[in-house]
Amino acid sequence: MATEEAGMRRASAFEMVPMDDAIAVVLRESAGAAAKRQQHEEIVGLDAALGRVLEQDVAAPVDLPAVPLSMKDGYAVRAADGPGEYPVVAQLNAGIDAREIQPLPERAVAYIATGAPLPPGADAVVPVELSEAADGGGERVVLKHSASGIRPGQDVRQPGCDLKAGIVLARGTMLREAEIGLLASIGTSVVRVRPAPTVGVISTGDEVIDVHARAAGEPAAGGAAFDSNRPMLLSAARALGANTVDLGIIRDDVDSVRAAIERAADACDVVVTSGGVSMGKKDVLQRVLAELGTVHFGRVCMKPGKPLTFATLSRRGGAHIALVLSLPGNAVSSFVCFHLAVAPALRTLAGVEPLAPVVSAALDQPLKLDKERPEYHRARLRWDASMHSFVAVSTGAQASSRLLSACGVNALLKLPAADQTLEKGARVEAMLLYSQL
Repeated sequence: MATEEAGMRRASAFEMVPMDDAIAVVLRESAGAAAKRQQHEEIVGLDAALGRVLEQDVAAPVDLPAVPLSMKDGYAVRAADGPGEYPVVAQLNAGIDAREIQPLPERAVAYIATGAPLPPGADAVVPVELSEAADGGGERVVLKHSASGIRPGQDVRQPGCDLKAGIVLARGTMLREAEIGLLASIGTSVVRVRPAPTVGVISTGDEVIDVHARAAGEPAAGGAAFDSNRPMLLSAARALGANTVDLGIIRDDVDSVRAAIERAADACDVVVTSGGVSMGKKDVLQRVLAELGTVHFGRVCMKPGKPLTFATLSRRGGAHIALVLSLPGNAVSSFVCFHLAVAPALRTLAGVEPLAPVVSAALDQPLKLDKERPEYHRARLRWDASMHSFVAVSTGAQASSRLLSACGVNALLKLPAADQTLEKGARVEAMLLYSQL
């Protein structure tokens, strides 16, 4: 019996900390690591800019639009001329150079397409539906009377109405699809961005095998298990704009774990591991991290994910601080811990708002609470127009091994610890996932 229990711990060496305190520590240490990161910038094209953070302000060189443009197909006119029959003296299509357009003579009109520049002298556009061909044909048109008449500026995009020359995107802005479109609209094809954090991902465990180690569809043999955590965590980090390094699977022995962590800490800003942080004989990660750096916490009052561990390792003579977040081996625990702890660290390193938005939601069914630990329950939020509220739909059984409960979710429900059941309609906090950073 003594032989079987050698190396096993009866109690954790770490005090259990509240989740809010744990996140505060991660944010504090991440900010310190960000300050020590080598400060340099990258220049990238717009096709590689999605999810990156601007390192400098971006200015528009001119007003947009730079000249008056027509908002509709119709006729460019002098508003003071009013309704009536006029000769059509020009046809102006989108893309024409405004510098080549002749001034509009008095008591004349020019056919104009949507997006085309107005001729000098014109100050309004009459839509084509308020016109008709003049009797007798020829290049003449009748502009009809309307209740509002013809007003100066009617259906015209004035210079600078979309944006004025000057700074349009500030340093520190996260570039999403709209920002990239805006950059293209002012003729900016490359931007200076902050270096994305580099994340190394490691799985641990003698029983874990790579999904590519078997033919497609072939089950894992014996007591082996396919490594789902590493592909999942690498994907999650990439989704936040991080550069990722797949550091593979390491075995459950001290020397292998120590060597892998040291290599990863030298090369990466953040090291994410899964497995090896519980109370088993071969769970050696916390011990190795304590030898290599500072372990800030090793147990968190949360469900799932209690063994979540966070350490910082000083490398390169103190010039580089590697953040190490060691997640439990159960797939759902890793999923939850990534969104609660790893994502804020990555956002901090990227220089953007670290915490995901939290909204209030009504439960669509009763949920039994855990009496000892707050639970982060996987759910799908939908908007109920009749209630003017988000409604949270549970993904079913919440076992930490059941990764299906994390599929299709867009929120984690923070359920308080209590010996009770929340009734249908009860309101809870819901942390949004996959929202813009």
